[in-house]
Amino acid sequence: MDEVVDASIIVPCFTGLEETHVTYLSQTHLTSADVLAITVTTMKRPLPQTLLPRPTASGFMKLSLPAAPLTLPIPRKRMNKILHAERDAFMKKLHAERSARTTLENWAATKIQAHFRGFRARPHATTIYDNRRANLPAAIRKELHDMNHTLPSHVVDTKTTDPWRQDVGFRAHGKREAKHRRDRLHHAATVIQVQTPPHSRVVLVF
Repeated sequence: MDEVVDASIIVPCFTGLEETHVTYLSQTHLTSADVLAITVTTMKRPLPQTLLPRPTASGFMKLSLPAAPLTLPIPRKRMNKILHAERDAFMKKLHAERSARTTLENWAATKIQAHFRGFRARPHATTIYDNRRANLPAAIRKELHDMNHTLPSHVVDTKTTDPWRQDVGFRAHGKREAKHRRDRLHHAATVIQVQTPPHSRVVLVF
């Protein structure tokens, strides 16, 4: 109820009051108070009771803003001390807010980079493949060679490569790639868990 009453009696600036015949022309905003300077904008114009000729432009009155009064009767040194203390408190608060914002931005950037690197390192549906399916022809040839041909112990070793060994390099490369992929996944999981806060940390298992 008090808020409604206060809102009903508040008069915006630069709006005339019909009851008091005054208009707010300027406003001075201080640290702890709002001081309004008012001046009279309407005045009764006297008309002389005579029929003699008179100038018609002499009845207009030029209004000027009032001089700024002394709003706070306190010494200048004390006022300067209060203003300096207010400035120091404001700058301290501003520095704390900027430091907190910089820390939050650095944390967000590190978090985004960690997640992006983990996304680049972990396998996706388009790149996952089965090593056994990829090496299926080589495995079949090796099994057929083992079943159909057994080398005797007295055969002299030659430089000719057996048929089942022609894909040894390909299989070794596939094993190395699989090991490197697991290492990258473990590293990405470690980085993500290190950058994640303890209260929201989730153990990642690949």
